[in-house]
Amino acid sequence: MSATRMRRNDASALRGRPNAAAVDERVRAALRAIDDPIVLEASPLVRLDSVRSLAEGPLRGRTCAEGLALRFVLRKALADIANDLIGTPIGALSAALHDGRTQAEVAIDLGITQEHLSRRWKGPLVSLVRERIERPVSQQQRAA
Repeated sequence: MSATRMRRNDASALRGRPNAAAVDERVRAALRAIDDPIVLEASPLVRLDSVRSLAEGPLRGRTCAEGLALRFVLRKALADIANDLIGTPIGALSAALHDGRTQAEVAIDLGITQEHLSRRWKGPLVSLVRERIERPVSQQQRAA
């Protein structure tokens, strides 16, 4: 195989789907801006099938349709996780983010420091949200 051909394959691999850690960072940023559909519109997560189907369907024509769709998908994921994991730190954090409460309030409720909550539980929550929002729309409808 020629060196040129190998470089093209390497370049196309770099342009492919981002890895889980990169998507987790995008989810983390979107969760920080969950109440701002204008900021959410700039997120690469608006390209997800679940978001596009909402933006092109029921939200078509609305101001910031993609941002509103991403907010809806994120809130649905948070609500589902909170319901599935009631009584756990991840469930409490998910419910708080869904309801607009702060991480500090959850930490006080759980009797732990905000730093511990963030270090120990926020990463797994972000990964669970990523897994939920990456599901194809057909799988989400069956799960509901």
